[in-house]
Amino acid sequence: MGLFDKIFGSKPPAYSTPEQLRDALLEAAVSGTPKALSKLLAAHRVEIDRHCEEWVKPPEAIRQDRAAIDRYVTGLIAVAIALGNEGRPRLLERLTGGGAEGNPFKKWEEVFNGARARMSEGDFDGARTMLENGLLDTRNLMGSGVERYRSISFGLISQCRFHAGQMEPALTAGRNALEICEKIGDDEGIHAYLQTLLEVRRYQGQAGESAALLDRLVDLSGKMKRPEEARRWARHAAIVRAGEPLCRIVVRIEDQVYEEDEAPSAPDRKIVFEFRRNRMSLGRSDRLVQAGKDAGTKGDSERALSLFREAAAADPFDPDSHYQAGTALMILGRPDEAVAELEATEERAPGWFQCRSDLWLARQIEQGHLPPAIHELLRALQDSPATPSQKLEVVGPALVKFPTLACLHHQQGLALRGSGQDARAVEALRKGLSFATEPDLRTRLMVDLAAGLDAGQERASLLKDAADLRGNLVAAATARYLLRCGA
Repeated sequence: MGLFDKIFGSKPPAYSTPEQLRDALLEAAVSGTPKALSKLLAAHRVEIDRHCEEWVKPPEAIRQDRAAIDRYVTGLIAVAIALGNEGRPRLLERLTGGGAEGNPFKKWEEVFNGARARMSEGDFDGARTMLENGLLDTRNLMGSGVERYRSISFGLISQCRFHAGQMEPALTAGRNALEICEKIGDDEGIHAYLQTLLEVRRYQGQAGESAALLDRLVDLSGKMKRPEEARRWARHAAIVRAGEPLCRIVVRIEDQVYEEDEAPSAPDRKIVFEFRRNRMSLGRSDRLVQAGKDAGTKGDSERALSLFREAAAADPFDPDSHYQAGTALMILGRPDEAVAELEATEERAPGWFQCRSDLWLARQIEQGHLPPAIHELLRALQDSPATPSQKLEVVGPALVKFPTLACLHHQQGLALRGSGQDARAVEALRKGLSFATEPDLRTRLMVDLAAGLDAGQERASLLKDAADLRGNLVAAATARYLLRCGA
């Protein structure tokens, strides 16, 4: 009688030694009979819990047999995972907590940790090489537990390829990870790697394939009893099919993210308006942008500019590298080049942060209508840690020299509000709005002015105008949200 038949007999078999029980468990694990393994785990719970940690070391008799060792380790990993899934983690903890020598499972964990560390440092090629070598080293192992770890390896390789800008290899590795999870029935893995493939397809601009992946995520989330998640995937699929905008605003209320038109009123919770692009930024570009910002903070604008341009080359769709390059060029006194970078920002992500008003200012300086010092003054007012009173001391003399410059009135109004002078703040913001012609700044002035007014016709009118104006995306979204919530 085979093991499967024994397990499903009227009575579970008895084993005279822990070693016999161990061997039966490993046989069930590597033979691909999960029901048989589950039955053994349930029938011999006490014996397994008592002896499982003793099984970490392979028997002396097989230690010189590579094939037998591989089979033993494969089975033990599968048993450990099965126990862990039942809330019995002792064997899994023992495997992951022991030394790596002679323990492929532990070695795999070390590869993952090393690869993730390299990925966090931006070394995607080095991380990928580690993972590929790990797959080669474990190519002879078998069993569902091993397959899970192979799927993780392929998934991480896909991420490495993606963030290095290598889309087709990322697609291949992601499909490998997904196929393994489908084979072993790992819904969590399927869920993860559908998302991996989705980001690759979105980056490639493949709307049809992206929508199909989103449909699968809708179905899987329903199967996994995650209705809110299924709703979000369904909404995203509809957006993709309609033509996902290059850049839009979503609303984050604590840990939930909503499309702008479905965000609920939440007066007592933290609300954040976030940019959402039609593509994920590549990690290699993100790292370079951050390095450029760090260089800029240290006053090395030339180095910052070089890094921003390197980031733009690493990710041709990324708007932020161009946006940051525009700022660096303005600091360096090269407004003509800054105009080109800010135009590139708007092309890739219309309305990215304040790129529209920054572009207007760069053009004014390039054309000689405003002096370069205005840019430095505005940076100091917007970004410095100075107190509102200190900012008022700076902006007052500037307004004497440039009395019709709307952005200075805006900064004065914000500083007055920050110092508790609400009535004077409203007056300054009204004056700024009367001079503002550029839509981005005008939108922000409308919303900031409305925030200082009591509910009424003027406030509602300002919010409606801001919501309808093609200006600052965050300010316009804020206006629409306030109008919809009746605030």
